[in-house]
Amino acid sequence: MKKILALAVNKFEDIELLGFVDVVKRHGVLFDIAFGVDTEFVTSQIGHEIKVKKTFKDVMDKLDEYDGVFLPGGSGFDDLAKAEGIENILKHFVDNNKVVGAICAAPIILAKFGFLQGKNAIVHPGEDLKQLLIDNGAILANYEAPKGIGASWEVVIDGNIITGLSMRTTIKYADEYVKLLRNK
Repeated sequence: MKKILALAVNKFEDIELLGFVDVVKRHGVLFDIAFGVDTEFVTSQIGHEIKVKKTFKDVMDKLDEYDGVFLPGGSGFDDLAKAEGIENILKHFVDNNKVVGAICAAPIILAKFGFLQGKNAIVHPGEDLKQLLIDNGAILANYEAPKGIGASWEVVIDGNIITGLSMRTTIKYADEYVKLLRNK
C-alpha cells in the first residue's frame, strides 16, 4: 500500500491540504501530515485549528516509509520554505525518485531549492509567482488550455514532480498525484 507525507505550517490553504488528503485517502493511499512547527496546534489560512500529531522532526528518520511528499500552498508558503528540515526532506524524495508534489504557491518552494531546474511546472497565476518560478529555472507551463484537451494544464507532471494551479483544482490534482504514485 502506498503512503505519502504532507508537509505544512501555519496559514496552509485549507482545501489544498485537507481536500488533498481526503481524496488520496479515498483512493486507498495512506498519509501522514507533519507540521514544521513546535506548537500543539496550527492554524489554517481561514482560521481552523488543527492538532499537531507529527512534526518534521518526528518523520525525519522515517522518510523511507513514504512513497511521495506533498506541499500545499496558502499564505504560509514562505514560512514552509523556511521551516527547519524542509529542504532535506524534499531532497530525500527528489534524490530517491519518489513523487514530489506542490500546488498553488508551493511550487515556489521546490523552485527555490533548485528542484524545478529545467522542469515544466505551474504555479498560482499571480505574475510575481510566475516570475519567481522562471527566475529559479523552471519552465512555466502554458496557462491556456489546449483545444480539445480541456483544462489539463491545471496539473503539470514532469518526471516524478507534479505541480498544480490552485485550490480550485485540488481534486483533479489529487487524482493525478495518485495516478503518478501508482505508476512508480
